[in-house]
Amino acid sequence: MGGCRKRKRIVMAIAAFPVALAVFFVLYAQALSSITDTDKIDKFRASIDAHLDDFLADRNFVRRKGVFPEYGNEHDAGPFLNPRLRWQDPDGEYDDYLPPQAPEDQWIILPESLETFLDECEVGEWTQRLDELAAMEVDTSWIGKLSGFDHWELLRSSPAAALLGEDPDVGQVSIPHPRWSALTGQARVHLARGVINGRLREALAETRHLAMLAYSTETLIGATIASAELGFEARLHDSLAAREALPEFEWKVLDEAQRFQIRRYVFSMEKLFSLWTPPDVLAKIFVPGSPAVCSALMKGIDSAASARKFFEPRFPFESDYRPAYALLDRVVSRVGADCRLTHLRERWERAAADPYSVRYPFSEKHDVDRFNGMLLPYVRRDFGITYFQPYSEAFSIYKPDS
Repeated sequence: MGGCRKRKRIVMAIAAFPVALAVFFVLYAQALSSITDTDKIDKFRASIDAHLDDFLADRNFVRRKGVFPEYGNEHDAGPFLNPRLRWQDPDGEYDDYLPPQAPEDQWIILPESLETFLDECEVGEWTQRLDELAAMEVDTSWIGKLSGFDHWELLRSSPAAALLGEDPDVGQVSIPHPRWSALTGQARVHLARGVINGRLREALAETRHLAMLAYSTETLIGATIASAELGFEARLHDSLAAREALPEFEWKVLDEAQRFQIRRYVFSMEKLFSLWTPPDVLAKIFVPGSPAVCSALMKGIDSAASARKFFEPRFPFESDYRPAYALLDRVVSRVGADCRLTHLRERWERAAADPYSVRYPFSEKHDVDRFNGMLLPYVRRDFGITYFQPYSEAFSIYKPDS
């Protein structure tokens, strides 16, 4: 009798071993994942805590100065600009560009002579060589034809639109962009000709309108281009002032420190639509009408929608990200209502309805396989944090040595 009981205990122990091993594996994997998550999230939030007041002060400054003017939603510059520009080749390297689709006499490009001239100039040196710049063989009259447009849509009437038509889950990183340097290069030629031809006031108004259209693309690069225009103006102003050649009309510009405030605000803003931004901080940052809020949503939605399948479904012992996603849903609904969010609004809503319906980065086209090994419970969070990790220094640009 005693031998039977002993054998029974041995059999039960053997049967229980795989179960105990599985439980250990689950707890170990979750503990390891939690340690990884906590370290990165803590650094992200510590950076926010250290510099949030500086960031909010910068936002107030950008608002007060009207750096990024309001744009409309009725008259799209895309059908005019997009065919005239060179666009990144979606099948090529990062710096491979397709020729414009418009007739050659309408192209908005950066001629080799102009590109070489600007490359050879030190920062602001072009303002000392206005005669040379104005004499470049490039037609900038198109800049004066933009006044009837109140926004610029990149994702229609362009190679980007064609690519999205083939694959609606293309991420922002993979979407081709125009060659922005053609715009910034020709804008400086336009300003130089404004000085030489005595129509600087008109040239300033026209290049500022171009900057507004760049900002209205709701992209980080568009906001950056718009802020770069402020630098062009300031350097030209300071150069003319040094030669006592300022125009008679009132012309106020921002100094270098103020322009840096704008840059660090824009680059920090785009990091904050995140699962790991504390709720109270999200409420302070993402409010209707905040400068660059649409470009920040465009950047954040792309990652957060793709990451949803890694973080929102929850098994026992896994961290619960459902409240964080519910908060991001409210941000998109409340703040995003004032943004076009072309292409990404539909993607966000699709991910909210079914997280597995949106492809994650680096997967094959249209691959939404919910049984992929990367999506296994308890290990998927490690993959998710790898692909969609928080910026360890959300406000690194606010450090004194930045």
